[in-house]
Amino acid sequence: MVRSLLSLLVLVAGVLPATAADDPVELELTALVGDVSAVLDKLGHKAVRLGKFTGDGDIPSNFGPEIVRVLGVEFGKKSVKIDKDAEIEMKGEYAPATADPQLPQAKMMFIRVNARLVNTKTRLELANLPTLSRAIYGNDALGRAFAPTVSLPPAADLKTRNEEIKKAVEKPTTHLAQTKVKSSAGSPFAIEVLVPTSANAADPVAGVPVRDKDGCAFVDLHKTRTYRVKIHNGADFDVAVRLSVDGLDQYTFADKEFRGPDGRPKFQYLVVPRGKSAVIRGWFRNLKTADSFLVTEYAKSASAEVNGPQGDIGQIAVQIHAAWDTEEELRKESAKDTATGRGDPVDVNLKVVKRHIGALRDQVSVRYGK
Repeated sequence: MVRSLLSLLVLVAGVLPATAADDPVELELTALVGDVSAVLDKLGHKAVRLGKFTGDGDIPSNFGPEIVRVLGVEFGKKSVKIDKDAEIEMKGEYAPATADPQLPQAKMMFIRVNARLVNTKTRLELANLPTLSRAIYGNDALGRAFAPTVSLPPAADLKTRNEEIKKAVEKPTTHLAQTKVKSSAGSPFAIEVLVPTSANAADPVAGVPVRDKDGCAFVDLHKTRTYRVKIHNGADFDVAVRLSVDGLDQYTFADKEFRGPDGRPKFQYLVVPRGKSAVIRGWFRNLKTADSFLVTEYAKSASAEVNGPQGDIGQIAVQIHAAWDTEEELRKESAKDTATGRGDPVDVNLKVVKRHIGALRDQVSVRYGK
């Protein structure tokens, strides 16, 4: 899919973000909220309690906070109150799926989200309800949800790229190069997790030690410490990266001036120039300030802030796209080939530029124990 998006540039680190395109996760969960709202209205309820949405699959995943965040936003648009004391609770699970009765010809992996409505007094599921389930398609969404580490051919069709993601989800692999994590030995892209001595201290020279556990990269992050994500771009072209932590996009907590009329953050990407490295220091707030990534107890975490579920494993996922100056370059690409909370504010230096975002080329992920 061709997208022309605005991007931000981190001047001191050589990085750039982009405006939000339609997100299949939001589109499908909006439809799910519509289904549930109709049920609540029929039953005479104006409030709902949001429970956990847990991952079900072989690869450790923590996308539940993002699901719950989107549900909360969309219920608000329907004037349905999110209330922990509500009589009806909505909860469920999500998992990678490969067969869709509604689209039997698709034959691609997608995200299956199933929801259940439970009476909080009897703890029994409500009976005689329509099926509350949505199939979320899209390779980028699939990568964000299950955070596989994988390299993708940019010129391949959607089905071929989906098959590569499927393989990585079903049998995860990673490549470790000292403190760096890569999708393969030959990949020009890598990430490191940096742990500075304080929120505004200088970047450490190297990242923390990383280990391979069942094909997934893991780091140990201790409570009360801040961390940063360093992205290395060894390619001969600029790349746009999308960072998510515990399923939440880096721009989730953007200030009001950096949100659209619908409340969605205006940006999705940061661009790392060719042959350069860049450090993302925290949750984007504005062009000058970010809230540091802080390892904290769940009650104070970013997941809890958006009413997300508590997961046993945290995940840091970086998706990498080519970022071109012109549409012509973009066309040539297509033809050719614990929890983390918000810590102390840290300084950043950003400006808006325009770039053309190509297909997802690479995804590198790191898990951390809580």
